[in-house]
Amino acid sequence: DESMPSGMSVAGRAKGTMALSDAMKEGHELGSTVASDLGYEVADQEVTSTPAVAYNIVANWGVPSGKNRAWVDFQNDVTAKDVRLANQEGFKSVEHVKRYTTLGMATDQGKTANVLGIGIMAENMGQTMEETGTTIFRPPYSPVAVGAFAGRRRGMEFYPTRYTPSHKWSEEQGAVFVEVGMWYRSQWFPQPGETHWRQSVDREVIQTRSSVGICDVTTLGKIDIKGSDVSEFLNKVYVNAFAKLPVGKTRYGLMLREDSMAMDDGTTARLA
Repeated sequence: DESMPSGMSVAGRAKGTMALSDAMKEGHELGSTVASDLGYEVADQEVTSTPAVAYNIVANWGVPSGKNRAWVDFQNDVTAKDVRLANQEGFKSVEHVKRYTTLGMATDQGKTANVLGIGIMAENMGQTMEETGTTIFRPPYSPVAVGAFAGRRRGMEFYPTRYTPSHKWSEEQGAVFVEVGMWYRSQWFPQPGETHWRQSVDREVIQTRSSVGICDVTTLGKIDIKGSDVSEFLNKVYVNAFAKLPVGKTRYGLMLREDSMAMDDGTTARLA
């Protein structure tokens, strides 16, 4: 085998030959070849015949480890217990388990952890890996040299650029912009005599506190929720009530995690 180191030969199950009769034949032939290469005379021998025995390879997805954690995804610190707990809490889809545990969501995109994670999930649910399925693979599907990504930057043509509705006005006011993904978002508005960004920001903070301020958050995106029970749905998502939010009004909402820590905040507008 060309992939083997010089001077090394492998036979039998170590080589992947699982049938006993084939493994014994390989071992006899390889042993005779090695002995001959070393200068020994090899007598003709008949390989002992063996009955055909069925074999099966059973994957061992994990060894019971007592109190020790069994790591599955080393980048996101996902353990075998996390995968089983996700199943126990009702997450049966492999895509849901992925997002609930963050399994395979790091830089490797599951290429080092998902096979083991899906195997544990399939075993825990009493089904095959084919029945469990896999997550949607994301490119690159094979390793890519870093140099392939290092093309020339061509200014604003490098990638699509998105502008908020207030962009033109902000430009006219001399705003300093920052790239937020594909968006250009105004950071502060310097005025004559201000030489440092903190001077501009401090002035804007005082002005907003003493009168009013406007912030264009188009870059954050929107979610359109429709249905007869939307208000009740939002009541279950946010800690504050939305059932009595009047049409044409906007309300600030706060989401908490299971441990009561703040997870997200934002505004919701009722259009109908």
